[in-house]
Amino acid sequence: MSPIHTRPARESDIPQILKLFKDSLPQSYGGFIDMAQGNPWLHGTAADEYVARTLPDMTVAEDVQGTVVAFGVLQGDFVDLGHGLAGSFAPTLTGSGTLLAGDPLTLTFADLPPAELGWMFVGVVELNAPFLGGVLVPEPLLTVILPTGAGTFVINADMPDEVPSGIEILVHMWVADAGGPFGASATNALKLVTP
Repeated sequence: MSPIHTRPARESDIPQILKLFKDSLPQSYGGFIDMAQGNPWLHGTAADEYVARTLPDMTVAEDVQGTVVAFGVLQGDFVDLGHGLAGSFAPTLTGSGTLLAGDPLTLTFADLPPAELGWMFVGVVELNAPFLGGVLVPEPLLTVILPTGAGTFVINADMPDEVPSGIEILVHMWVADAGGPFGASATNALKLVTP
């Protein structure tokens, strides 16, 4: 990516230039502003405070040659929708990754009843239906039966290469658990929102 602006004539122009930079970025790209080498006009100026206050998804860094760059990386969201159901165990589900097309994605299932079978329900629409004494959040498009092993397992995958922006994917895991209201416990439901 080519620099989109060099050193401004006046420091008062900095906020407008940074806003132009932020507004011009593609949603799924980090990008940068390349400052004139030897003129680190952003670092140590009022622009530092402007970035921190107004553009919280951007950071300021100075490279080894003294050229200052401002950059920001957009990422998706992992939203905990709740609706976990405890039995003898209280399972949890967390996620990590940018959710950008082609990037790694990790789902971590913990505190599951060991040596049991689990049902991972995946959908794109919230159903929120009564189910086995709790609430099943996704309307299932896909159901995967998985062994719980020792009670914790991790799914590592890559996001599809051309996943659209703003897609919501719902994941909810249910597990056989004799201590549950109807013989099952569930993780919290997790919503993945692509950037």
